[in-house]
Amino acid sequence: MGTVRIIRSWRPTTDILHTDIVSRRSPTAVKAFERKRPSRKLFPVHLSRERVVIATPTNCACCESAKLS
Repeated sequence: MGTVRIIRSWRPTTDILHTDIVSRRSPTAVKAFERKRPSRKLFPVHLSRERVVIATPTNCACCESAKLS
């Protein structure tokens, strides 16, 4: 009688495992999507724009050499 109880107690567990295995086998349909590309917002029109050009040095600040690399 003890063996029958053990078998009956294992049956629900095996049923759960069986349904888990079957669900893993069946392919799932995945909807394709296109990822949005990040974009910057446009600069507001009401703000003024000013172009600033900074001159590069012609000589090294440390050794005064004209060889800049």
